[in-house]
Amino acid sequence: MATDRDDTDFEPPHTSSSTDHVLAELQLYGHRPFHDEPDPRPLPEANAIGGAVADIFDALIATLRDTRLEPDLEDLLWSTVNLFHRAADRVQRELDGNEDAQKRSQNQQDGSEIRSVELERLIAEGLTLIERRNSMELFRDLAADQFEHHTGSAWRPRSGSMVNHRTLTAAMIDSRDFLATKRRTETEPLRRRVSAALLQCRKYVRSQKRVCSRWRSMRFHCSLYVAGHIKRIMWRHAICGAPADRC
Repeated sequence: MATDRDDTDFEPPHTSSSTDHVLAELQLYGHRPFHDEPDPRPLPEANAIGGAVADIFDALIATLRDTRLEPDLEDLLWSTVNLFHRAADRVQRELDGNEDAQKRSQNQQDGSEIRSVELERLIAEGLTLIERRNSMELFRDLAADQFEHHTGSAWRPRSGSMVNHRTLTAAMIDSRDFLATKRRTETEPLRRRVSAALLQCRKYVRSQKRVCSRWRSMRFHCSLYVAGHIKRIMWRHAICGAPADRC
């Protein structure tokens, strides 16, 4: 029996291709970068972060106020700020690990493309971690402001310090470099004088050591001479029987 290939009602069965599988995954779940790949998705806007933090605090306060759980409200608000604080610390630890990995990759550079691509990947990952850390610190700072606004007391972590890396702008870094250069320029003449004084002191100490070594050698030889002279006097006195000062 012959089959008419021009028949529009005839359609052979098709299997899903790899491209169709990828497109279906993107439609269902969106883009999901791997752990060692940079994430191209944008960060949340500052206004959106501020609104989300305010909504979190408003929801907790509206739910627990005027209830039997109101005594626990301040602790819950503190824990909310601490949640973002610990998240910022976790990203900072990942950033420290990325810095160590970059140092190892720098030492392993041999001019090959593989090592160069690996270092570029670590640099891109480090930049992403810096942006994530700054975002988490923004969450924490805005939450700390909400905590102070609602409780009347400033938020402080139980351990560690509250560092804000977003304040390290380019102007601040340039200012620190300028102050360090200025301080080094002002202290350089004093450092030279101190170095010259230390050099003179070392020369004096060396000369005194040489004098002392010579004096010790001379005193040793003099003691040997005196001891030998005393032995000769005692030997003569034993032979002739005369007083020692007449031998």
